[in-house]
Amino acid sequence: MSQINRIYISENLQLHCDNWEISNEFAHMTDHSMVSVVVNTPGIPYQGKGRYTMSPKYLEKPHLIKTFSDIGSAMEDQCYCSADPPSHTDNYNPQLFLQRLKEEMVKEERQYHKKTVGSACSKIDETTAKAAKVQRDIEVLVSKHRNEAKSNRLLLNELEGDYVTEYSAGRMREQKTQDPIYTLKYKDPLSAETKYKKQSDHMVEIVCNYHSALQHDDSEDQPALKEQHIQDALKDIRRSLTDEQSCKTAKLVSEEFVSKALKMSKKGVAAGIDGCITEV
Repeated sequence: MSQINRIYISENLQLHCDNWEISNEFAHMTDHSMVSVVVNTPGIPYQGKGRYTMSPKYLEKPHLIKTFSDIGSAMEDQCYCSADPPSHTDNYNPQLFLQRLKEEMVKEERQYHKKTVGSACSKIDETTAKAAKVQRDIEVLVSKHRNEAKSNRLLLNELEGDYVTEYSAGRMREQKTQDPIYTLKYKDPLSAETKYKKQSDHMVEIVCNYHSALQHDDSEDQPALKEQHIQDALKDIRRSLTDEQSCKTAKLVSEEFVSKALKMSKKGVAAGIDGCITEV
């Protein structure tokens, strides 16, 4: 059985070849596989965007349908203007009348299209101008609102600057950022060894267990042990109060002082052991 491994063509012809395919469709007629290719003729005209075509949607317009009907009626009257119409001549030919009828209808349809498109473009431009005006009005209102809010804040600062209120306390309170914890050092309760944890879920579990253990400390039932723990904790404190600070802390806490402290307390923070938040 013979075999063909290659097909040679020129480079110029290769540019016009497409859809190469090898098939056994005619295997019963020959011992070779069929090679097919589509060869485009060089120099064929370029296919552009095409001719103008009437849009089918305009055939639903009553005004345009009436115009076409009037043109057809007038053309029909011209065809049968005489009782005994002559045979086909250069001036009297049904094909020419039909051609002129089509040309007139296409002309009317294109004019109608230009009018509607022009009207739509005008409406678009008008709507765009209105939208731009509305946008400018919105920007003016936003700017006015910001200026009024700024003026109100300045006025509020002047009015409340000398009083301990929520606003002034919030302005004077130091805002500290919380540093993230990347590693947690803890003591293993079983082996009493110091270990480290980096996984967030493990760190949360260790802290929760430690907090739960504090809520059920056995030292509450043993006053002597509790006192010993307090003294051990106080030994680690290197800083002590001055005489002036000791005098202030020795005074009884008044209701006015508690009210002022509550007003200066930060809102939105976690509740204590009793679950009561600061806002209460």
